[in-house]
Amino acid sequence: MKFVPAKHTPITAVADILLDAGCSDREAQELLRASMISRALERCHGNICRTAMVLNQHRNTLTRNLKAFGLERAPGDIRRAYSAQPMLPMRKAS
Repeated sequence: MKFVPAKHTPITAVADILLDAGCSDREAQELLRASMISRALERCHGNICRTAMVLNQHRNTLTRNLKAFGLERAPGDIRRAYSAQPMLPMRKAS
């Protein structure tokens, strides 16, 4: 079996950084998981249900992961996912 080197992508750059830092496979997985959860939580403005949907996790699993990684929502950062789009009044059928 012949080894084929991976093309240079953002993921391979992250892999190089983690290897240079001496991270084990498990440490790298935990760092990546914690970073993804943190970024998704930021993008969803602290909304746990929306973040769980983005990450394809149940919200209870997400809450457990937040505690495991020591991540927290910023106080007052809880917003409704769809609050930016006001509901339009319904029109009567003519």
